[in-house]
Amino acid sequence: MPKTRAGHTKGALESSTLEVIARSAAMAALAVVMTASLLLTGCSKGPAPVPQPAPVPALGQPGGAPTGAVPTRPRLEQQRNGASAAYGWLRRIDLEGGFWAVVAEPPGAGAGAGGGNPTIVAVLLPGKVLESGIARLEGAYVVAVGARLAGASIRMAGPEITVDEIAAVGSGK
Repeated sequence: MPKTRAGHTKGALESSTLEVIARSAAMAALAVVMTASLLLTGCSKGPAPVPQPAPVPALGQPGGAPTGAVPTRPRLEQQRNGASAAYGWLRRIDLEGGFWAVVAEPPGAGAGAGGGNPTIVAVLLPGKVLESGIARLEGAYVVAVGARLAGASIRMAGPEITVDEIAAVGSGK
């Protein structure tokens, strides 16, 4: 067999070169398998858990809307359980397709401070309470309890609450 300059036979050189190539291919395949397993199992903690809203207690229950003293002025307040409670008079607003709202002025008192539409405390969206359950209290001084919408609204009329509970309370004098 012919010899190389280093004194090795040509056949031995070819077999050692093939061994190096085979080892390199095996290492590359192992790297690909390890990378794929990391990608498939995920390098991160996984998807972030979706926060669930706290359940809204029934009216008069601890953490729910108070049953004792009713606020004397319409307002929107945060409850201990994270829900929002809107106090005021319930009115159907015929603006932008119409919607239900808790407003600061009693029925027949006229417009809000701007001279046009009433002062909106909160826009009400049907939730656990359907629109028919909201409509039956039109004109009454109410407390509407539910989750406050986080983000922008297409109505741009005020803060929005998805109504889980609504009840007539006091007279709001």
